[in-house]
Amino acid sequence: MLSRTKDLQNRVLIYMCVKDWHFEVYNERCERVYSGKWTGLSGESYAKAARWIEAFAPWAWPGCEFVLCGCWGDKEAREAMLKVAARRKEFLLCDSKLWNI
Repeated sequence: MLSRTKDLQNRVLIYMCVKDWHFEVYNERCERVYSGKWTGLSGESYAKAARWIEAFAPWAWPGCEFVLCGCWGDKEAREAMLKVAARRKEFLLCDSKLWNI
């Protein structure tokens, strides 16, 4: 697992907040260079949304690693993220204590 504050160099942070899936892209100096949310995933099941992100993210940001953070998602969203991280080596988990799984 990774620390959100120091290990985001050249990575994409993906998290859920208030029913929306968000992403933040970081450069080599750990500066956020781009951020947004996938509004089209609102209302989708968490498992379906996580599978879509699993397929889309490597296509959108080839060669990047992705940090999944479940701190603000509900239990089903966190479980979907854990399944993605278990299947794909380029998807990592943040180490925040707020996961509470």
